[in-house]
Amino acid sequence: MRTFAKSLGRGPTRARAYPTGDVICVLLQETLTRPERLLLEHGQLTELCAMRAAIQRAMRTTLASGIEFATGRRVVSLHIDHQVEADIVALTFVLEASAD
Repeated sequence: MRTFAKSLGRGPTRARAYPTGDVICVLLQETLTRPERLLLEHGQLTELCAMRAAIQRAMRTTLASGIEFATGRRVVSLHIDHQVEADIVALTFVLEASAD
């Protein structure tokens, strides 16, 4: 949440992590900023999605680093999807296989 707040000027209002084995799924709700909500209200979905995708690409390293620090495991893949109409972001972190 801190990474989103630092990068976007505000963080999501709700966040929940679902760790299972080598995968951590994080759901964030209510992440849109005021300018992004304005674009959505005026039907500028293509522009909003393009802007958000660029921001998320720029945040990838920071997001992965936070998970690596918290888990002590390397993130080998990160998938981000944002359903803007519902304002839900899903982040899926795939971790390096554990030594177990």
